[in-house]
Amino acid sequence: MSEGILTISMKGSIISANDAALSILSLPPDIKGKNFSALFFDEEGKSDDFIQSFLDAIYENTVINNSTISYERNGTKRQLFISTFFLKDGDEKIGVSAVFSDITEMSEMRDSLKAMERIRELNEKLEQRNAFIKKTFGRYLSEDIVETILDTKDGLSIGGKRKAVTVMFNDIRGFTALSEKMDPEDLIAMLNLYLSAMTDIIQKNHGTILEFIGDAILAVFGAPIESDTKEYDAVKCAIEMQQEIPKLNESYEKQNFPKIAMGIGIHTGDVILGNIGSLKKMEYDVIGKNVNLASRIETYTIGGQIFISNETKEHVKGKLQIGKILDIIPKGTAQEITIFEVLSLDGLSVPLKEQHFKKLDEPLSFDLLLLDGKHGGREPFQTELVSYSEDDLWIKTSAPLSNSKNVLFSLHNEDIYAKVIDEKDGLFLLNITSGELPLSSL
Repeated sequence: MSEGILTISMKGSIISANDAALSILSLPPDIKGKNFSALFFDEEGKSDDFIQSFLDAIYENTVINNSTISYERNGTKRQLFISTFFLKDGDEKIGVSAVFSDITEMSEMRDSLKAMERIRELNEKLEQRNAFIKKTFGRYLSEDIVETILDTKDGLSIGGKRKAVTVMFNDIRGFTALSEKMDPEDLIAMLNLYLSAMTDIIQKNHGTILEFIGDAILAVFGAPIESDTKEYDAVKCAIEMQQEIPKLNESYEKQNFPKIAMGIGIHTGDVILGNIGSLKKMEYDVIGKNVNLASRIETYTIGGQIFISNETKEHVKGKLQIGKILDIIPKGTAQEITIFEVLSLDGLSVPLKEQHFKKLDEPLSFDLLLLDGKHGGREPFQTELVSYSEDDLWIKTSAPLSNSKNVLFSLHNEDIYAKVIDEKDGLFLLNITSGELPLSSL
């Protein structure tokens, strides 16, 4: 039989042991008549459970005691299922008998199944936790960045590496002045709708959002995931973002929010990309002169306009239609560069707004200030308003204006910021970047 049977007398000597018992317990064949204690107390406590089973039978001599125990002998560990019971001959107590089975393999299998089940449960929890982390932090960082941080061995290491990317900056024209006139709750609601819509478009076109700077968005294409189409993706994305603005404005109008216009600047070049900061506070960020240049290019745009650098234009693998071409010297640079207005890419076009100008019977005079950054010059220049539309106006002025020059003036106590976008026959065309023309008073 496969079960082991071991019987001991009341004096503690072994009466009998079958072959299965000798094999299971790793005992020699000549144990009959030997002292039970001498055999099992020499294992330094490793057979305590086995000995206790016999004691249980002596203490509780009216029942069969069943238990699962650990047994170790000669370096071999086993799991045993053992039944011990008291032996009597009539009323005479003659000994204790044990019947036991080696269930080590079954126990290991059971433990393995339990372990596999536990591992499966832990994996499920880990996947849920990772999904939660990616979903939560994905609201603060691009999903690509979150995956890079979580899945890369050096994801949390401080430092960066040089990488060729396409950088995009965009912001709402005149947002500062706009925000001063709105309730904070409405302003945040309006901004959230805008940022949500732009985020969807950027991510759809394989862009990575690095930062929201108020109403501005800094995004890169070609990082952290490599891309051979980063320039194309960025330009296509910019056009789709401009196409989304009229839809947003329809929604804003229903909520009595003001309409918005957005400018976008794009440049391609090497940057330093990675974790920047300290062990206590880090940001996945991008720095370098090419980031600054993309930001400067954006400042030359008006609402609804996209400007790209020559480095971006030369790598766009698609049919690109260009509008205005400007030679500029961006702030912080000594070299002149050329930037290009994007009108369409492979049939995808930037929305064009029709302008209907109204000519004044008599030119309206006002003073014009030249702007350096956000600051107005002290010298006013005599200026005349000749004609106007909702967003643009033709003026005649003594001010030394040039393309992309920013100006400030006041009409009927309304401060208006504008940018020079054209010159013709001694007149300058201004686009309003902040404020509104008092049309009812003109």
